[in-house]
Amino acid sequence: MMQPLDRHVQEQSEVVRPRVGYVVKQGGLKDEFKGALEAGEVVELAAMCFTGEAFSNSLKNTLQDLSTNPRRRVSLRALVPDLLRLFKVPGQTDEDGQVSDAPRSREYLWHQIREHERSLKCQAERMVTAGKGTLAVEFRVLHMSPSLKLYLINNDVVYEGIYDKLCLRPDPSTATPAASDAETDDSRLLDILGHDSLLTRWSRDDGDIACEIIRRRSELFETLWNTARQLSPEPPLQPDLRTAGPPRLRDPRRPRPGR
Repeated sequence: MMQPLDRHVQEQSEVVRPRVGYVVKQGGLKDEFKGALEAGEVVELAAMCFTGEAFSNSLKNTLQDLSTNPRRRVSLRALVPDLLRLFKVPGQTDEDGQVSDAPRSREYLWHQIREHERSLKCQAERMVTAGKGTLAVEFRVLHMSPSLKLYLINNDVVYEGIYDKLCLRPDPSTATPAASDAETDDSRLLDILGHDSLLTRWSRDDGDIACEIIRRRSELFETLWNTARQLSPEPPLQPDLRTAGPPRLRDPRRPRPGR
């Protein structure tokens, strides 16, 4: 039978034991971002994600609601897949269930990414005007899997996970006259979802294992970031479906279809 003192020691150990690599919901990111932004004068937040939607949505209102601190310096970086390159997932499916690249869908996602980048950059002038500090925002692209999630906070905290759901649905990008026949005839979009996926949180306060994981994830991100390029100023051009090869940038002098 456990003695009262032994039971007390065990209970206290459970209370103070660090929660190494514990699982949290995506919504926990917003609170973590807010705490870091309010606590520090130099704040670096980075993300490796699909379109930057969760990253942007978690930060827009938080940046607007920050307390006054003109010395605050905030850096936001997002690494997203290169949509100038062909993808099968997300991609279009035919009546036989075969998956292929969906150029219109990639262009649709490109516009989403640009909007998420723009919405964050809009906060920069507002922060300076309100005396809340300065803000630098940069998105870069790299040909990589769109299924990974990684969020870094000052090299002190890491959230990681995956887009762990697949959904077969109508392609919203084909609801325009500009969509090609190949993307509208008996095709649906096999899409990846992850807005409600679970993330694993690692903190330097959680001990040596967590510190090592944070170091490795930070090195991974920086290596990929340094090989990535800036987000293109023009959306991906739909390729000739009869020929192979990567799509090209749209000539800005040519009018867009349907415009």
